[in-house]
Parts: sequence; C-alpha cells; structure tokens
Amino acid sequence: MNNPELIIRNAKPEEFERIGQLMVKVYSQLDGFPTKTEQPEYYKMLLNVGKLTEKEHTELLVAVSNKHKVVGAVVYFSDMSSYGSGGTVVFRR
Repeated sequence: MNNPELIIRNAKPEEFERIGQLMVKVYSQLDGFPTKTEQPEYYKMLLNVGKLTEKEHTELLVAVSNKHKVVGAVVYFSDMSSYGSGGTVVFRR
C-alpha cells in the first residue's frame, strides 16, 4: 500500500525507538485512555514496541513519509495467541 507521499512497510530495527516514542506520545494524549501513571507497564511495552517483533506471528508496520520520517505505526498479530491475552480479545462498542 503506497502513495507518492507515504510508504507502508515493515519497520526496521533502527526505527523501533522512534516508533515507541511516537506510540507513547499518541496513546498518552487519547481522551479516556489510561495514563502513564495508571498503566506504567503498558507504556513501557509501547516504548519498547520493537521487542514484540521477536514473537511469532507479529509484525510492526510503519508509515514513512517520502522524507523518511516515521508518521505512524501499528502492531499486526496474524495469530492472536501472540497478542499475550491468551488469544482472547474484547471488543467494545
């Protein structure tokens, strides 16, 4: 999935730190989302999001601008047992 201004691909190890910082920044600004103080382990995991790629069935996808700037990322689990919740995910509406 590419356009002239954005490239979506697997993240490179040298981008992991920047991606973690971006995720912490974004998640900590979400209204109603637990704060760093309330969920310190979650934010620690976000900061070190690149470590998740060591798990089977797990990819860290990144959106990069044409100037090579990381502008977004997502963790993709092709098998939810790699998610860490025992394969259970709760969806709320």
